[in-house]
Amino acid sequence: VTSDVADTRAQLVLNNSSANNQKIDLVNTTGGLLASFGRSAKFFGSASNAADVVEINPDGINIIANAETASIFNAGGTTIQGGTATASLNAGGLALISAGVTGSLFSATGAEIYGAADKNERITISPVGVSLIANNVTGSFIDANGMEIYGASDKNERVMVNSTGVTIMANNITGSSFTAATASMYGGTNTDERVEITGLGMKVYENDKQMVNV
Repeated sequence: VTSDVADTRAQLVLNNSSANNQKIDLVNTTGGLLASFGRSAKFFGSASNAADVVEINPDGINIIANAETASIFNAGGTTIQGGTATASLNAGGLALISAGVTGSLFSATGAEIYGAADKNERITISPVGVSLIANNVTGSFIDANGMEIYGASDKNERVMVNSTGVTIMANNITGSSFTAATASMYGGTNTDERVEITGLGMKVYENDKQMVNV
């Protein structure tokens, strides 16, 4: 079979060079291989250029550019490669990989962005909210109710921001609170000793009894 397209002549040739893999090759008039059809189908970027190939086989589709695998498509998913970087899509989700290290992971349950190979530094996004984690310890948490910033792994030292206002806690005890109406500073394990500042002035309490009103 001979085809003549834009002054480029090509023909299909039966290739019996391998008894176990007989092929039909599409070659140009100088014998340059343009495509090959056998156990797999290969399409070359230019005549006999094995460095740039699309191959379709029973396992899937491989795309090779400059003799490097650029993309793989199969029943398990899709891999797109760019040098040392890879995007991998499968039933588990999408993974972005650089130099063999997973940098980000996206799935049906959320997303994670990693700062190093050990994944101890990461941002986690889930249906619950957003967590910022350093050295495998949650440093901050954000959800629909507000935000919390922690000072240690036990979370006893923290700043809480929500629709009510801002609360500062030390050793799991409220030290200060700020709302739209009042700023309060506490001096003990309870709120009996405190200073309150409002739009009307400042009040000082001792044992929950007002001592000063300015």
